Amino acid sequence: MYASGYPCKFSNGLVCVNMNNKWKIINKNGNEVIPLYDSMLQISEGMVAVMTGDDLESRKWGFIAIEE
Repeated sequence: MYASGYPCKFSNGLVCVNMNNKWKIINKNGNEVIPLYDSMLQISEGMVAVMTGDDLESRKWGFIAIEE
């Protein structure tokens, strides 16, 4: 499920949030854990997929491991 346009669920105290059409991950205290990206997928099994780029030609996807 894409975080873009969908509510995210907390996973081990972390959640993805939309800030000015960019996505980041914060902890339950509101501290930033992962900085801003154009899009991201739901946190799963200690990983999150993130995307940079606004158009089809510049989009790049990658994975970030999150210490939980």
